[in-house]
Amino acid sequence: MVTFSDYMKSHRTGHWGDDIQERWDNRIKGQGLKGIEGARAYLKRYGKSIGAPKCIGLANCAYAHDD
Repeated sequence: MVTFSDYMKSHRTGHWGDDIQERWDNRIKGQGLKGIEGARAYLKRYGKSIGAPKCIGLANCAYAHDD
């Protein structure tokens, strides 16, 4: 069985869309968070209504900003 993390490692791209970038800047970076921990905090707060495409975009964005 493939985990979400394994799926993301094999499908990682530099593309996540302007809407994801805006959310990242306002809701994650704006709270002083970054990277994967920032994405986890975002999903904990807003994740109940997020669809799969946005979740994948958020994961790609988080991996790109994880340092």
